[in-house]
Amino acid sequence: MVPYTIVAQAPSSGLARLTDTLPSGVTFAGGLTASSGYVVYSSTTRSIYWSNQPLPMELASTAVNHSEHRTVELKLDARPMVTLGDPDIPAPANVPLAVGDPVTLTLDDGTAENSIGINDTTYAYQFIWLNRFTPAPTAFPFQLNQIRVLFPSTGGVSVGNAIDLVIYSDPDGNPANGATLRGVFSGTVQAADNTTWSVYNLPSPVTLSGPGDVLIGVIDRFVNSGVTLLNYPAAVDTTTSAVRSWVGWWNNDPPSPPILPPDATFATIDSLGLPGNWTVRGYGEVIAAPPPVITITFNVTVTAAPVGGVTNVANMTWDGIPLQSAHTFRAPAEIYLPLIRK
Repeated sequence: MVPYTIVAQAPSSGLARLTDTLPSGVTFAGGLTASSGYVVYSSTTRSIYWSNQPLPMELASTAVNHSEHRTVELKLDARPMVTLGDPDIPAPANVPLAVGDPVTLTLDDGTAENSIGINDTTYAYQFIWLNRFTPAPTAFPFQLNQIRVLFPSTGGVSVGNAIDLVIYSDPDGNPANGATLRGVFSGTVQAADNTTWSVYNLPSPVTLSGPGDVLIGVIDRFVNSGVTLLNYPAAVDTTTSAVRSWVGWWNNDPPSPPILPPDATFATIDSLGLPGNWTVRGYGEVIAAPPPVITITFNVTVTAAPVGGVTNVANMTWDGIPLQSAHTFRAPAEIYLPLIRK
């Protein structure tokens, strides 16, 4: 008896069906299971049938709930969902977003009334300031393409100053216990007039699968800690705080990579007595979700293996349209030799 495995990517919508007719010389031997969907074996047609929807009664009635070792792959793109509403207006959490719809991450009202830095009485130090965004579950997966930062006109920031842009994901809503670093991009301050946004198109878009939080922040790499004079690079909108803006610093300069949490201080600016929202934003677009992976297993016995092995092919249809066949697996002839010889 030989264990047999089929691994396939199935479409996330529509009617998907997979048929695997056993070749001559192979007999079904039970143990049939599927990781999702519905699967049966028909002794009449000597075929395994799988579907993401209930199977027809004539097949279901032949079900055997009882898996040569192979892996096959069926790859296809998920169908985009229908666009609902104005794509320029963020959709409510209960409205599905379509592939290509914009995702906007923002907390501020567009105006900064103050700016903050990490300083002693004379000198400035490198630190991280970041916003915690929670996109609607329907926005995932999406691709973050752009970050915008508004820098203050006063406080020692100059065009051309070196910065790092950082992106994290966090499923539990609490970056104080850590978050997954998703990207670090080096850049420079493009404008420092408290009016013009510095716009950064990411050279490598970051895919965020969610659900959960997306954290976007800045590190003032241009500061020579303990040498640069007092500096206040982080502009903040103080009108109405969302209590989602965090600040942190390490006992030394922020490490590379800047893994959270910092080893010195990490907290919301509200908890430190400076409520507001950092003027840091993110922009992206919804992308197609990867098709779900299904695994079908069962056992077979080999009764008459030809020289070179048994060739077997699984085929899938999507809403009646044939998809590419699964890769053909040619089992080695020696697998059928008796394990114990007299």
